[in-house]
Amino acid sequence: MVEMMADMMVETIEDMIIIKEMKENRKKNLSPRSRSMMTMKKSHQKNLRWSQSLTTMKQKSMDI
Repeated sequence: MVEMMADMMVETIEDMIIIKEMKENRKKNLSPRSRSMMTMKKSHQKNLRWSQSLTTMKQKSMDI
């Protein structure tokens, strides 16, 4: 139950981040290639951070 909610949270937060980045990039008016590269780098770092926090959440829920 906790895992499902966490997954849903991550998905919605990732969507929000992507939308925000798309809006920012539109303002900067970057070329599509550099835009996707930047987004990939950023989202990769965020995914790493999220997966780390998710694993700690799972460990905590197992402790309980």
